[in-house]
Amino acid sequence: MAVAAVVGVAGGLVALAEPAAAAIAACTTYRVQSNHYVPTSSTGNRNCWMQRGHKGDGVRMLQITLHDCYGEWLDAVGFPYDINADGDFGPITERALKEVQHHEGIGDDGIYGKVTAATILFPGKNAPCSYI
Repeated sequence: MAVAAVVGVAGGLVALAEPAAAAIAACTTYRVQSNHYVPTSSTGNRNCWMQRGHKGDGVRMLQITLHDCYGEWLDAVGFPYDINADGDFGPITERALKEVQHHEGIGDDGIYGKVTAATILFPGKNAPCSYI
């Protein structure tokens, strides 16, 4: 009987969590903001997310960011892989993002979201990487 109640409550929590998560769109493209290239949703919103398995121009811009803004640092700390801008959020992109998140002092879950977007460096339009 107690098990059924726990399962019912857990099922209720999942049902409540899904609409909130669905309200945040995936980063599918990018735009120039404050003279920097940043991943955005299809509507241009920076409050978007990406994780392993995602594909597209938003992922490609994240990969460019990781390579251009953090590549030398990743090399210096012994990161063993090149980050290719292929638009496929695979295990190398996830691992590089975790390293950068840890370096920046934020949760290192390998998921690009609002906190990561507000914290990491972005490549500039004819400018060096910097915070926006």
